[in-house]
Amino acid sequence: MPPGEMGGEEEEESGPPERPDAWEARLLLAQDFGERLEWAMNWFFEQEVQGDRGREWGFAQSAVTPVLLPAERLKVGIEMQYKNFTTAATRDEPEHSFVIGPTLAWKPSRSTRIDVSPLFGCTDDSPRVQAFAIFSLLLGPATGPEAEAPVSTRNR
Repeated sequence: MPPGEMGGEEEEESGPPERPDAWEARLLLAQDFGERLEWAMNWFFEQEVQGDRGREWGFAQSAVTPVLLPAERLKVGIEMQYKNFTTAATRDEPEHSFVIGPTLAWKPSRSTRIDVSPLFGCTDDSPRVQAFAIFSLLLGPATGPEAEAPVSTRNR
C-alpha cells in the first residue's frame, strides 16, 4: 500500500485521517412496573456537519423481567431497535433498519454484569443478525436502583 493511503482513503502525513464532525442527542426513559417488569427506551439523533452530512435517528427499547428473585441475578426479556439513516444526497430515500430479539442480563456478583442481545433483522436494510455482548463492572458502592439502557445503544 502506498504511503499516505489506508484502506483506499488518503491520510494526512501530519495526523490521523479526517473524520466528519457530528453532534448527537439522546434521551433515556426507564420505568419499573412493579417488581416484575423493567422497561427502557433510548431515543437518539446524530447529525454529521461535514462530509456526506449523514443523519441517523431512531430508538431502542427493552422490556425485561427478573427470573431469579430477590437478588435479580438473572433477567430475560425482549429488545428492539429502529434506525433511519440518510445522507444529504439520499434524504428522500432513507435506509430503515429494524432488529428485534431476546435479551439476557446476568449478575455473577454484586459489582459485575453481563448483557447479551442477539437481534435479528426484519427489513431489507437491516443486518441479518446484530449481536451485542457487554460486560460491566461497578466501581464503588451501589447507590440504589439505576436506569439501564437497552444493550444495543450502550456502545453509541
